[in-house]
Amino acid sequence: MDKQTAFNIVFQDMQKCNMFQGIYDAKNGDPHFMYGVSTVMEYIASQVSDDALEDFSKTFMSNMLASVNKANQKEMSQKKNYVITLPITKQWYDMILSGEKTEEYREIKPYYTTRFTRIFRDFFNMPMAKSKSQDLNEWLQTGSRFQFPERFSNGYQKNSPSFVAYCLLSVGKGRPEWGAEPGRQYYVLQILKILS
Repeated sequence: MDKQTAFNIVFQDMQKCNMFQGIYDAKNGDPHFMYGVSTVMEYIASQVSDDALEDFSKTFMSNMLASVNKANQKEMSQKKNYVITLPITKQWYDMILSGEKTEEYREIKPYYTTRFTRIFRDFFNMPMAKSKSQDLNEWLQTGSRFQFPERFSNGYQKNSPSFVAYCLLSVGKGRPEWGAEPGRQYYVLQILKILS
């Protein structure tokens, strides 16, 4: 049996395995095992051809990213009590649900700094070392790593229409057509995915 045939057989068998389909729990399992498998398979693929090596590497990394994402979502669902609620007008509520509006803005002031700090402190177990605003600004430098659930409500009552979405938090300028004042800095909530 030549190397190409052997590689194809093993690779096809691996793709049938749950751990190779984004089902593997990278958070609670042992990611070193899959990376060990990757090292062996990449060596075999490199002996076959450059194209085989590139194809395997892309497939494996895509799998691991899917696995990590599943693990993160599982952890977030277990921390649903950390979700905070932000009221929004019906216009923005409907536009976000329809996918037309993908950002929501909040003024940079102590009230929202405290609320967003709670997410980073409690949800991501970040230590408190300086003032809330200093900590939050430092955490936002790596904010692209963190997805967190946020509840948006069309009203202030418990039974007001609402939905939960995964968001990324940053500081920046908003779009006037979505309610931001031109040139003004805001806390920007980028809406990644609506959950419910």
